[in-house]
Amino acid sequence: MKEIKLIPKITHYCRFGGKPLNKIGKKCLKSWKIFFPDFKIIERNEGNFDINCCQYVKEAYEAKKQSYAPYSNFYVGAALLTAEGNIYRGCNIENAAYSPTNCAERTAIFKAVSEGERNFVAIAIAGSKEEYLAPCGVCRQVMQEFCNSEAFQIILVKNREDYVIYRLEELLPGAFSKNMLSDLPGTKPAANDS
Repeated sequence: MKEIKLIPKITHYCRFGGKPLNKIGKKCLKSWKIFFPDFKIIERNEGNFDINCCQYVKEAYEAKKQSYAPYSNFYVGAALLTAEGNIYRGCNIENAAYSPTNCAERTAIFKAVSEGERNFVAIAIAGSKEEYLAPCGVCRQVMQEFCNSEAFQIILVKNREDYVIYRLEELLPGAFSKNMLSDLPGTKPAANDS
């Protein structure tokens, strides 16, 4: 098994593409610390990302090419990293009836689970617009089912060189989890739960 170290527990990471920040930019970003005390600025050649975010961002963009979105024209790709170092791509798949539509994040997770994977480290999500694309509530709940919310990292991609990283617990605080069901009378542990 490939060892993958996780990014330390810091609330927000932000990486700004290939150009060093000028003094005004640094001053502006440092003022964010007033509102986000755990915010950390990482420039292109600074910091030590233990997971290769650039690779997962690229994989998410590759996954987006397979999107089926004839109704919204909003194309999304996701790249899911497992603890074993495997990457599963997913794309959004729309349906004329709308409710059967599946998001890219769930496509990647379901693909990995169907192949026997259960331990996930991170997911990168890239969309059609150049803005940070956060997972919907349903995708967050699916992540909660299979991921350690304190450690699982969600990479929201604005473009190939600009992204932010959150932990699942930040995007889904107070989540409903399988632990809440474990002590109920008549409930059984999930099969193959590891």
